[in-house]
Amino acid sequence: MNIILYYNHNILNNTANLIKNFFTRKLLLLVLLFSVSGTSHNTPSYDLLLSVGASNRQHKVFYYALSWHLKHEGRWSNHPADPGGFTYAGISQVAHANWHGWQYLLDNGAIPDNVIAAFYDSLVWRPMMCDSMPPALAFYLFDTACLLGTPKATYLLQNAINITPDGVMGPITLQAIRNQDTKTILSKLHANRIAFHSKVVKEYPNLKVFYNGWIRRANLTYQEAIGLLRL
Repeated sequence: MNIILYYNHNILNNTANLIKNFFTRKLLLLVLLFSVSGTSHNTPSYDLLLSVGASNRQHKVFYYALSWHLKHEGRWSNHPADPGGFTYAGISQVAHANWHGWQYLLDNGAIPDNVIAAFYDSLVWRPMMCDSMPPALAFYLFDTACLLGTPKATYLLQNAINITPDGVMGPITLQAIRNQDTKTILSKLHANRIAFHSKVVKEYPNLKVFYNGWIRRANLTYQEAIGLLRL
């Protein structure tokens, strides 16, 4: 599933089928390096994060989180039950029809690594202010926002830290994060994410096909985040 998950949209059938047919002829191997230019689908070890200087650590955490997200999303998808329609690297064409990255697909058959990284940096990582929070929480929150959207992820976080939820990340939310134990926040945020998935499939039974995958991903992401608490 993709970044516009849980919302009903009309799928852009003609465009999606055009791109899907293109990929049928030429599947791409998207290899993103764990560096400024990209990240690998194989999540790097904690040691790579621990070895970098503090000033650069959050930058590395972004690529670590992006690597994790892409590993779960894969290169492209067009599941008939997915309201997000065609996705590339987890990016929904329905939600982001005007994104300039789609032109790369039509012209060259691939979207450059730096374009994909810039998308997630500008539309997820920075709006969620992930650079201003502990790496473990930034990692888990980034994955949640990629899947649910930034307002919903922020709402679930605010609920977990016991402040009035408005779905907007700002100084009050960041201060509440600093005043509380990161592991406790992670545990509550994870519980909220699981509960939200359960609520969604009750309201939209057609999405039950994705439920087990959502829960598995949430649990794996939580376990990975716990491992990052030592950063």
